[in-house]
Amino acid sequence: MHNIKKLLFIFTLAFIFIIGLFKVNAKNNDITKIYYKKETFQGGNIYFISNKNFKKLSLLSTNQKPILSASPFKCNISNKDYYIALIGITPMIKEGKRKIQIEFENKQYIKEIEIKKFTFKKTTVKLNKSKSKLIKSQQSPKAKKQALTLWNIIGSIGDTTIYHYDTFLHPIKDKYQITSPYGDQRIYMQDNQKISSQKIHNGKDYAPFKKEKTPIFAAGRGKVVFARDREITGKTIIIQHLPGVFTIYLHLSKFGVKENTIVNTGEYIGNVGNTGISTGPHLHFEIRINGIAVNPDFFLEEMLIDKNQIINNTKKIE
Repeated sequence: MHNIKKLLFIFTLAFIFIIGLFKVNAKNNDITKIYYKKETFQGGNIYFISNKNFKKLSLLSTNQKPILSASPFKCNISNKDYYIALIGITPMIKEGKRKIQIEFENKQYIKEIEIKKFTFKKTTVKLNKSKSKLIKSQQSPKAKKQALTLWNIIGSIGDTTIYHYDTFLHPIKDKYQITSPYGDQRIYMQDNQKISSQKIHNGKDYAPFKKEKTPIFAAGRGKVVFARDREITGKTIIIQHLPGVFTIYLHLSKFGVKENTIVNTGEYIGNVGNTGISTGPHLHFEIRINGIAVNPDFFLEEMLIDKNQIINNTKKIE
């Protein structure tokens, strides 16, 4: 009888302990934890991450109105689900302290970030007569239709698959020079006459020494969502890497992949060309985050999603 009472007592203690663990775990699972990027440069990006799903991340203007927004997507990290929203920062947004707004189901939070100044060059691009015609043709029905098709891809979330979260690789492996960096403020000229208003260069131009023979490689793993010839950008490839995150490759002479195929990091996708509005054989390489063209240099150096940062720095929201 004594042994039975002892066993019952031990069983009761164990049961109470297990119930307590369940309550602690349930309480911990109910806590909203977050991590967000507190500073970036013009042409960079911001992101917000939570263990709880939320409706929207918005960057607020100086008068506290949303100017850029993004919806979250789900990402599994170390067997835990996180919800992530990314916003690209255009070069036109002024530097300084800014607020971000995060909308959960029943509550909104406001957090402060800092956008740092990045200096962009001013460039004059001289075009011959045939290339000048392409500049003027941007208002043609065909060009407008092609632009809308492109925007419907890069301005959307697209596929929700997580293909690539690491840093990107340079899309050219052979020797090259950068003839035009991201953010150039460009004026197009023909015979010393201005033929366009100032335009921001949305990508980075690689001019390889082997010119049109040079192969191009996927900067990261992803899905080829576009591989077509366009009037303005010539032979064009778009690869999706994350929901709302795309790399773009312009002016190709040859396609090496087809639409709806999966490519791995460093896989051959085509060859450098001089198609579309181009002054010589080169690759225009571009990265878009939720429709915004961002500085490729930042993402050739830092990860799109740093899993260790998320695991180590996600904390209870305050």
